[in-house]
Amino acid sequence: MSTADPITQTGEIYPDTLDPMLEAIRQSIIDAGADIDPDTETSEVLRSMHQFTAAQVVIIEPDAADEQIDASILAAVGMATGLCLLILTGGATNPDPNAPGPRLKMELEFQLFIDSHMRGPAAIQPLKLVCALMKYLHHTQVRVSGFPWYEELVSTGFQSLPDPDYTAYTLTFDRDFQL
Repeated sequence: MSTADPITQTGEIYPDTLDPMLEAIRQSIIDAGADIDPDTETSEVLRSMHQFTAAQVVIIEPDAADEQIDASILAAVGMATGLCLLILTGGATNPDPNAPGPRLKMELEFQLFIDSHMRGPAAIQPLKLVCALMKYLHHTQVRVSGFPWYEELVSTGFQSLPDPDYTAYTLTFDRDFQL
């Protein structure tokens, strides 16, 4: 999938869904490498995206307690792949208050946790996974069925995340959307 292609989450959106776009982003990451053969796929991005399954990609609600976050990481890493990707939302700003809408820029953070011992030396290296996520999501338009709007994701950076148990990174994106 090129970065110009939209990601579309199909299916029903339930009224109690906190943020349907987060679920669309989550599902797109899961779907990105789901149907490829990692041994024959030529795209390094898709081979890397093949690592992320429904068990490893977790949306963290804004009011989640540290204990809930830690439990999510342990559960995902323990699924025999040694990998967990958390999706967290941040605050939003309106860069142009006079524009109709409003059009907002919201912070989105991904936290990638990797147990290198569990994954082994032949696994895709952590920094390659970070780069694959950034390439896959940068300038991607996310659409949800049943909603007349879309969001665009823009990569703003990454950095290592201190963690005593895992190799960890935080990746940041801006979500550009209109209400």
